[in-house]
Amino acid sequence: MANEDATRLTTTTLNTTLRRGAHGPQVQQVQELLNLSGSRPHLPTTGTFGELTEQAVRYFQSTHALGVDGVVGRNTFGALMQAARSKTTLQAVTQPPAHPSPGTSGSGDFCFPLAYHPSPNWKSGGRYFGAPRDNGHRLHAGCDLLGPKGTTIYAVADGTLVQPPYYFYTGTYAVEIRHGSYIVRYGEILGGSYIGGHTVKKGDPIAKIGRLDSGSSMLHFEMYSNGASTAPLTTSTGPYKRRSDLINPSPHLDEWMKNMPR
Repeated sequence: MANEDATRLTTTTLNTTLRRGAHGPQVQQVQELLNLSGSRPHLPTTGTFGELTEQAVRYFQSTHALGVDGVVGRNTFGALMQAARSKTTLQAVTQPPAHPSPGTSGSGDFCFPLAYHPSPNWKSGGRYFGAPRDNGHRLHAGCDLLGPKGTTIYAVADGTLVQPPYYFYTGTYAVEIRHGSYIVRYGEILGGSYIGGHTVKKGDPIAKIGRLDSGSSMLHFEMYSNGASTAPLTTSTGPYKRRSDLINPSPHLDEWMKNMPR
């Protein structure tokens, strides 16, 4: 797409609220704006608002301090226009923009927490950051990485234990580890499986995936940006019911997949 096409896209207005099931040129416009803004996943511009478009909208909302509902209204559309303008002033838009780097958490310093790539991944179903929970009363505060009960979980970086294992959710446990400027909560782990000790090294086996009372099994992975804080991660306020420095792990996990544990 040429620069003049991108400029045209980002200067039009939204005439109606768009959600899953919508069709038409304005949906296509939103898909193009999402792609210009670095959509995850990159979208075919079909003009049909389906599951992939909703996932991309939720991802965009979760990374731009917007309410995460998968619906494109005035605020989300305005943020999309602003993000697309910013992208097109920094790079040519003849191809989809590169995924943004997670910054200090490059794959050289961090590794993936599992020894395989989960399939399906953490960007669909109810596994993605910001997915509705409790009938919409809160939002999912992490990414869920599917795996059988007993699967080994690895430390994503050198770190120090912040909170030893404690009961977390429907028959599973969690542990909190400081990795540099981040705190990671490794959730839904098997009770009694933590072997990490007070300090861990990148790629060390630290625990095993547990099984929820429902029968599902996964690593629930949360990230926080204030590694110096020891305040409780779970709160009673906010859409995520989590500490205010909660961040979306998804772009970091994308990067760390380039560096699997050994």
